[in-house]
Amino acid sequence: MAESKAWGPVPVRQPMARAEVPALRPSRVALFFALHAPLAVAVYMVTPLGVAHALGAFALGARWALSRQQPVWVACAAGYITGAEVLWRMAEAPVPWEFGKYAVASLLLLWLVRFRRLAGGMPMLYLALLLPSVALTATDAGPVTALVAIRTTLSGPFTLACAALFFTQVRLSRPELHRILLTTVAPALGVACTTLFLTVTAEELSFTDESNFQTSGGFGPNQVSAALSCGAVLALAAALDRGLHRSVRLMAFAAMALCITQSAMTFSRGGLYNLVGALVLSSPLLLLDRGSCKRLLGLAAATVLLAALIVLPRLSALTGGALERRFQDTGVTRRDDIAKAQWQLFRENPLFGVGLGRTAAYVGNASHTEPIRLVAEHGLLGVIALLVLAAMALQSIWRQRTALDKGLVILLLAWSGLFTLNVAMRLAAASFVFGLGCTRLPPPRRKRPRPPVPPPAAPADPMAPADPPAPPGSDPPQ
Repeated sequence: MAESKAWGPVPVRQPMARAEVPALRPSRVALFFALHAPLAVAVYMVTPLGVAHALGAFALGARWALSRQQPVWVACAAGYITGAEVLWRMAEAPVPWEFGKYAVASLLLLWLVRFRRLAGGMPMLYLALLLPSVALTATDAGPVTALVAIRTTLSGPFTLACAALFFTQVRLSRPELHRILLTTVAPALGVACTTLFLTVTAEELSFTDESNFQTSGGFGPNQVSAALSCGAVLALAAALDRGLHRSVRLMAFAAMALCITQSAMTFSRGGLYNLVGALVLSSPLLLLDRGSCKRLLGLAAATVLLAALIVLPRLSALTGGALERRFQDTGVTRRDDIAKAQWQLFRENPLFGVGLGRTAAYVGNASHTEPIRLVAEHGLLGVIALLVLAAMALQSIWRQRTALDKGLVILLLAWSGLFTLNVAMRLAAASFVFGLGCTRLPPPRRKRPRPPVPPPAAPADPMAPADPPAPPGSDPPQ
């Protein structure tokens, strides 16, 4: 043990002592989920409560980061902030716009520094590759513009690097993974309940073939749909995993169904497309595991029946058929034009790009596609950064030991990648979920074979002659 005047005794490169984290109790999960329906509505309605909610979550996470050596607690705090980020933006809570990203990154980084777990080359390399373009922005547009670009555009990659660095340094047990997943789902479920409440209580609803702000809580449908998709994919991951109580699995499925329904009601298609795409990419491996295959097929059957018999008919009647027309439209709402213009910037500036945060000045619109933005603003270094991300993803998939674990990791990584294709990195969700996909899941415990049971002794034969008595003075038989 090494002594530190600031923090006291600090472990130095020794295996972390792990206390067993108990499995989730269904009653506590039900209470935790149920409390977030009124809490989210109250946060939306009362501005001071939104500030207290945001700062309280961060303060609790900071306390855990400094005092608890088990990584699960600070990861739960970071996940909770990830799920609640859009709720605070919907409520117009007076916290910085990028509060969610920097809160997640700072909590994870604080734990890594506190317990000296900063070893990790690839996440740091990814972030380092994006720094030279800051100098280009400062030279062309001035230091103020460069500082604004660092605060906004670089916040997503910075959070991703911190999340990947954190989750590659820790190993989570199955109960710990379930806690992180469902802790992140709860505030996203609160967002779903808030949008449902505002939809039901609206005096008049109007539906067109465009994204709907009324059913999105008055906030950007693109981000609300993405946040609900995050809750749905993490609830799905929990429901498909082994070791979860059946009641908790049903609650995760119910949360997923509500998040999917409300995501569809925003009329922003990206959230559902991301979820379906990630599920399609991960299904081949999930179906190879007997347990997850049964759970996946059961969830698919239940989802289809619920959607066909209850959800879709009612939503179609409510929207007057506008919902079907919206999802039948395959247009990308000018995102392809923005991406083409950014690609042209890369072709004109292939080595160093146009500088961090400068594509909007050339194109006239904010980027929705993170990979194209990277190469346009960072040039060849952006291409290398994308290759580093791909290498981290492949490494994470490769080191998982079972088909179920590989499938779950692909589900998370694919969702994060698809998220960046239509929402860029506007939310902390893409970074946190990518980092969570980089963790090494524990293999199932092998059951020890029971020792063989000796055969029962044969009953004594009553007709057998008795042993002759021992002669006097002889030793007794051994």
